[in-house]
Amino acid sequence: MLKNISNLGSVLNKQEQQSINGGTTECRFLPHPCDDHHEFDENCRCVPKTM
Repeated sequence: MLKNISNLGSVLNKQEQQSINGGTTECRFLPHPCDDHHEFDENCRCVPKTM
């Protein structure tokens, strides 16, 4: 069980961790989505898409 808990941080991305910890709102719920050539980063900012 302890091993599973210690690996949790590597399995979840930063946004998922913040959501579990009661942190920021998920990016997809923001009123202004990114355009076609951008995506949200872990801080819900629009950044150019990575290939």
